[in-house]
Amino acid sequence: MNRNDLKSVLDDSGIDSSKYSLFGGNFDGRFVIDKRATGWVVFFAENGGEHALKQYITEGEACLDLLTRLLKA
Repeated sequence: MNRNDLKSVLDDSGIDSSKYSLFGGNFDGRFVIDKRATGWVVFFAENGGEHALKQYITEGEACLDLLTRLLKA
């Protein structure tokens, strides 16, 4: 799964796009996936911080984490 695949799944699931960012950034109150020099990260952005940050080697692992977080939210 890549971010484009994830976007399709999220749209099909009816998850509001204001709850996440698939291309980085630090948007308060959103779950974020980002590609960094050290790999892929997923976190919840709040008050300028990156909370519950997890790092992954592959885009697929990061996408699965973000999907799981959004489905539980």
